[in-house]
Amino acid sequence: MGDYGNYDLDRVYTKQTHPLGAKVEDQAGRVFKYVKYNDGDNDVAGVAGYLAVGLDSAYPAHEVTCDFASSTVPAMTATESGFLQAALTNGTFGWVQTWGPNRKAMLTDENVAQGNRLMRHSTNGAVIVHDNTAAKVVAIALEADAVAVQAVGTAFITIETK
Repeated sequence: MGDYGNYDLDRVYTKQTHPLGAKVEDQAGRVFKYVKYNDGDNDVAGVAGYLAVGLDSAYPAHEVTCDFASSTVPAMTATESGFLQAALTNGTFGWVQTWGPNRKAMLTDENVAQGNRLMRHSTNGAVIVHDNTAAKVVAIALEADAVAVQAVGTAFITIETK
């Protein structure tokens, strides 16, 4: 895993500057992965704090989207990749967080309480309270969301282990 010191996790890269899937760990022990963004066929921009999912095997590894409703970019069969650290648009590169206390606020449906297990929303990059199905737990809320801004201030991301 790379040293955090040489990486700007908030930067949007227009050209690939790191290997896709490269991982770095910051001083707080949080883990991040370098990805390429695909806006799908609905032109869905990636919002900082949104959960992005990887695409199916027809696309390069570590290419992600927040367009869960896309018909030609099949994301729903793929796995959760991480939480975007910057607003990404089609063809740009950046970082997603995959482990540890969240660095960016996660967008929610306004119903998250402290201790809730969280999963992805079915149509966008927000997180919702886990419904006890087979869906992956992507984080644990360490505090309730702030209803006015629909964001979880503190959660522990569990997409990948260290």
